[in-house]
Amino acid sequence: MIRLHTPGFKDAGNRALPIFNRGQGDIARAARCLNQLRAERDAGRQRISSEIGRAALNLETARKQVEFYETSCCLRASACDSLGSSHIKWTDRIAFGD
Repeated sequence: MIRLHTPGFKDAGNRALPIFNRGQGDIARAARCLNQLRAERDAGRQRISSEIGRAALNLETARKQVEFYETSCCLRASACDSLGSSHIKWTDRIAFGD
């Protein structure tokens, strides 16, 4: 078997010898790391967007509850006022014999 140690040829161990080692392994690792970081960033953005959407829905629900409460309480209060004032007028008439 002939052993050549010239770059680009195979030696006796049947291993490929790189002609130019341009750090391809480091580049591949960096690319994988970059892809992972991008995926984590996108997941974080999605999570934040989802949380903002839930908060907006909760806010709208709370606003509707307050509006309903204010409307129903105002109607009840005015109904009680009108009942109270008519009751007072009716009892005044009974008490004084009008």
